[in-house]
Amino acid sequence: MPRVFNRIRKQLAIDNKFFQYSRYAIGEILLVVFGILIALQVDNWNEERISEKQMTSFLNSLENDLKTDTTEFGGVIRSFEYDIAIKENIKRSDLENIPTDSLRLLTDVHSGKHTPVQTTFKKITNSGITQITKNDSLSENIYDYYTTDLDYFNTINEFEDSESAKDFSYWGREQNRVELIAPDMPNFQNEGEQRKRLLKLLSEPQGRNILKREYVRKIRILDDYRNMKTEATNLLKEINKELKRRTD
Repeated sequence: MPRVFNRIRKQLAIDNKFFQYSRYAIGEILLVVFGILIALQVDNWNEERISEKQMTSFLNSLENDLKTDTTEFGGVIRSFEYDIAIKENIKRSDLENIPTDSLRLLTDVHSGKHTPVQTTFKKITNSGITQITKNDSLSENIYDYYTTDLDYFNTINEFEDSESAKDFSYWGREQNRVELIAPDMPNFQNEGEQRKRLLKLLSEPQGRNILKREYVRKIRILDDYRNMKTEATNLLKEINKELKRRTD
């Protein structure tokens, strides 16, 4: 009988050790699981921190690009406004009362141009980034500016370049009435003869049609440049606001 009790006590001791070991083993497993979860959380946090730092860097660069855009757009706008003011003379029916220098300016062709700076945006897209910031509205506006808006704007610029080249070719190469004035080169047409021929050239349908098309074209493109400057200015304000939020 004592032997039976001894066996029972020994078995209980073994069972107790098993339960103790089981609890210990479960605790070890839980510690490992928690450790892995914490490591993953830290890893995710580090990746997010690095990503946020990169996004802030991109936003700062975009800010600088847009500052360049707004400044350059302003310069082109002033150039177009000046050119349009000169071309306003085409509306007059008394060209003979316009000074000779102003008549010559009617035949000058200028093609101001600025294409938005795309350096930073290309770096972003080349990195495979599709979400520049967690601010969905800002991210969408940035992509719209550098894709949809820019595609249309480039088409407008190419059209202006092409048409201006045609106009320049006519006034500088094709017309055969007025001799060009070039520095340090003599003119065979005296002042009076040149003015007379210039008035004739500007009164003919071909010359007037070229000037009319240029005038209308410049007004339209001026509006496009003003709109693009407004888009760049508004986007710059949004980026400034986002950068300020990140530093607060």
